[in-house]
Amino acid sequence: MKLLLDPERASRLIQQSGFDVSQLSFEEVIESLFTVSFKKRYSDDHDRQINEVLKHNVLKNIFSLGQNPKVYSEIKAIIFSKLESLDNFLAGQEDFIYNNYYRSEIQKYFDTDGAIFMGANRNVKDDMIAIYGVPYDGTTSFRPGSRFGPSSIR
Repeated sequence: MKLLLDPERASRLIQQSGFDVSQLSFEEVIESLFTVSFKKRYSDDHDRQINEVLKHNVLKNIFSLGQNPKVYSEIKAIIFSKLESLDNFLAGQEDFIYNNYYRSEIQKYFDTDGAIFMGANRNVKDDMIAIYGVPYDGTTSFRPGSRFGPSSIR
């Protein structure tokens, strides 16, 4: 999944479909992922459970791609549009067990404008102060390890 939704690969899909409309587009990739994971119904309990894991991973990787500063704005716009349509689809499907969970995750993504600061699960736009640790060993002599401090503090 991570390879399929890699920022560089997604950017290439945008470029290639711009040159040749017969090429696979990023929009088609996202729609196919949603169709296979969210819109397909599985009758077997085991397949359903595996599909729930797949759904979680699809959303997690799409959110990560949408938050990546290196991707084109077209990618972010497509992700936003596809997540809106997925949210509307899930709203009309009352018989799926985890729909409310997935809808709340999509809403969190919308509420943060696709920007999550250092993995925080909350909006930090209104915060006055943020502490950011920089893992750097270049200023210590004979005692490497200070680079692990910031992760310990977090």
